[in-house]
Amino acid sequence: MKTGDAGQDATGLIDEKLLGHYYAAPYVHFEPDLCWLLVKQAIPVGYILGTSDSGAFAAWADKKWWGSLRQLYPLKGENGSWTQQMISLLHEGYRPPSGIKAYPAHLHIDLLPEGQKQGWGKVLISLLCQELKKMSVAGVHLEVSKGNTNAIGFYKSTGFSVLKSGSSFIRFGKSL
Repeated sequence: MKTGDAGQDATGLIDEKLLGHYYAAPYVHFEPDLCWLLVKQAIPVGYILGTSDSGAFAAWADKKWWGSLRQLYPLKGENGSWTQQMISLLHEGYRPPSGIKAYPAHLHIDLLPEGQKQGWGKVLISLLCQELKKMSVAGVHLEVSKGNTNAIGFYKSTGFSVLKSGSSFIRFGKSL
């Protein structure tokens, strides 16, 4: 929640469980060996998680993950609120974007301010990329909100290149 609004605190803006249900928890269940937690003095301050195969992840999530969440969060007409937009995403499920054949893996990384600007994000990116290389994965992609300017600079500094720039997001890719 503390980084859920384009890198800023999303507390009070959205149902507090929805972001985790969509962007974090399924990865821990699908491919736990590609998930790491950053801890400072026994307190979590960040994580990186991902999947080596976005298509396989999408198929698994359709069969094993989204069903119970769709029952827990039924669609309710208007998509105006951020909570309702996230509920719509749950009902759509994850779909790998087009144009990522060379970057079949994807990731999510979040660091609280206490974990930022100390090199830990680069360490986590490196760790995930090393594991993906061991698995013979060709590349990894991610998407970031255009409003998250700190993250955009961070991804460029860790070797990611812009694959696509949409109206509200930038998709980055990195060859492994």
